[in-house]
Amino acid sequence: MAFEGNNIAKFGALFVNTTSASPVKTGKVENFTPTGTVPTGWERLIRLSRENLPSSALDGGDTTNLGTWEEDNTDTTSNEGSHSRTFTGVQTDAATLDKINDLRGKVLGVFMVTQGPNGKRFGEWWPAATFSVTGSLTPSTTGYTSLEFKLTQNTPPTTVNLATIKSGVTPASAAGQWFNGLVFDNDAFGTV
Repeated sequence: MAFEGNNIAKFGALFVNTTSASPVKTGKVENFTPTGTVPTGWERLIRLSRENLPSSALDGGDTTNLGTWEEDNTDTTSNEGSHSRTFTGVQTDAATLDKINDLRGKVLGVFMVTQGPNGKRFGEWWPAATFSVTGSLTPSTTGYTSLEFKLTQNTPPTTVNLATIKSGVTPASAAGQWFNGLVFDNDAFGTV
């Protein structure tokens, strides 16, 4: 289903871009507002199911103790952890499916925003995430045809300094680092 503009939906939306552009401008996440349009270069990917909310997964990051026959715990190894989120898209059409097909396996910048009934927003920015389709189209006779997909967070490019971007948000307490991305509470967003 085609979107009427790129404005934020009632409860939230998922936006992507092909760069790692920061959504923070002049100290605020001011371009992601309920009535505004998103920054140039960003686009809403697909309508998201309200009944099947996104789910997060943390994989890896495990530490293993190594030993020898003669001695326990001579060394430790750790594998890098990954953070991913699975979404259920709904109201798909041919143009949306073409766009999703083009994005498979690509690294994208991602911005997710949710808005509660009180109008307060929460945003999460991943400068780099790999897009993958994790399920087939699922037809429904009682709801929407749906498509499951996953975004896996990657290490940001060297051109992105999360600490510098975070320190530029006002007030400073409105932004925090979560794995390889930043989160923003309502105070980080510009006024509507």
